[in-house]
Amino acid sequence: MVLYVVTNNTIAFSRQQRRSLNLQNRNMMISRRRSTGVKPFSCKVCPKSFSSSSSLRTHEKSHAQNKEFTCDTCGKAFHLRHLYLYHLRQHSGDRPHVCAVCHKGFLLASQLKQHELLHTGVKPHRCEHCGKEFRTPQNYHRHLLVHTGEKPYECAVCGRKFRQSNQLKSHMQIHTGVKLYSCERCGRGFSDSRQLKKHRCGDSEHDSRDSASKHRKQTDAFPWTHEFTAQ
Repeated sequence: MVLYVVTNNTIAFSRQQRRSLNLQNRNMMISRRRSTGVKPFSCKVCPKSFSSSSSLRTHEKSHAQNKEFTCDTCGKAFHLRHLYLYHLRQHSGDRPHVCAVCHKGFLLASQLKQHELLHTGVKPHRCEHCGKEFRTPQNYHRHLLVHTGEKPYECAVCGRKFRQSNQLKSHMQIHTGVKLYSCERCGRGFSDSRQLKKHRCGDSEHDSRDSASKHRKQTDAFPWTHEFTAQ
């Protein structure tokens, strides 16, 4: 197959090779945008932005009123068939993609591929700024925001900005008053799961550990106190 023809000391590429070169240039440009965190294509409906026009077009369909695929179980509608099929697996519990090492199942082949990196130890995504490596592109792009200072998620109420969507979600509970996390013992509510983890409600074992630790520190600092406590 002839890819190009040389005429008058110039190279005339075939249509197939021009398409291939254009695709390579496009992929390189998108990859460069992702590595730098540049997202020039913004959605007109919501604050999300994207590194490629094709990703924006796919996203814009999620705002469309007419969604062709509807789940018979819960009524949720989808504009893309593969998203609809993925959703059906969540109801059926089907995990067709199974890890050959630990036999864990996944909904998507891409999820299995990322999981397999846990067994190999490979971290293919390396930060150009600090050299830190990541297994998933999501964690890699989230890390890049630390260097760029970009905070793409903005609160519609007070205007405060955040690097991650879950940070914005947690922040919104301040305005709504809703606390998604509650203690099973005392019922106290928290807007952040980390606050719930720090919360110790009647944990006698925790209190005894703190007391024992405090006693050890006192004994180490003042050895003579042990004589009184032993009596």
